[in-house]
Amino acid sequence: MKKIIISYSVIWFTILVLSTKIWAQNISGNWTGTLKQKAGGTRTDYFFSMDLNVNGKNIEGTSYINYLDKPEIYALFKFSGTYENNQIRFFESSILSQREAQSMYWCTKYGVLLYTSKNNQEYLIGEWAAKEDGCSPGTLVLSRKKISAPQNSENEVITENEVKQEIEIPEKKIPPKQENIQKREVAKGTEVKIKGKTVTLKIFDHGKEDNDTISLYFNDKLLLDRYRLSKNPLKIVVEIDPKIKKNKLVFFAKNLGIFPPNTAAVIIEAEGFSKKVILRSDFNQSDVIYFESDK
Repeated sequence: MKKIIISYSVIWFTILVLSTKIWAQNISGNWTGTLKQKAGGTRTDYFFSMDLNVNGKNIEGTSYINYLDKPEIYALFKFSGTYENNQIRFFESSILSQREAQSMYWCTKYGVLLYTSKNNQEYLIGEWAAKEDGCSPGTLVLSRKKISAPQNSENEVITENEVKQEIEIPEKKIPPKQENIQKREVAKGTEVKIKGKTVTLKIFDHGKEDNDTISLYFNDKLLLDRYRLSKNPLKIVVEIDPKIKKNKLVFFAKNLGIFPPNTAAVIIEAEGFSKKVILRSDFNQSDVIYFESDK
């Protein structure tokens, strides 16, 4: 009797292991599709693929993204995560290789994907967000032909409405990070006295160009949103408000770049005046320039 009990235990354990292996083989592999991004990105649609390896409840692999109109603009990421109850949670950890366009950077993504199937196609459908501030979130639909499908069967593409019917994705399942300049300390900053009411700012990356991305606030109003600094100066003209004793330009870091902290150089030009100021900001403190006009 004891031997029979042991045999049944072995049988059930074997069935469980085989079921896990079969499921891992069905999910592992290459998935391709479209990544959509909400307003704020350089594109609304991108090509996206995943080479996925499943080991029990753990997943790992590489993800690839490129512009649809310019495939040479791309990034290859390493990711890891978990798989359980038809749900994949993935987290990109590092960029293995990339090529960027001017004034953009690739977002390091994380998200939740649900597995579903229709006819001869399998799908991973869900939402993604980014680790960096300034990266708008979006949705992700990946597919592949079923491994067990007949070779002469036709692929049938799931439509957007069918996706919503198959898996309803809440609009704010993964909310974007909200920007709040009041939550960060403001540095002592730099005070500049000028003549006149017009100031020209020329802003560029200080030191090595390393993906530093910033927002600028002038007198607490958004002046420049999620701008990637480069060696090519960006020219901005501001008008000094004579009702405010010290007009304030806040340098808000959206990321820390490759070499923290986030740094920018600003050439300030006004009537008979020119000065270069180096600004340094991180996620705890924002640098600032105060302008005082004698008019």
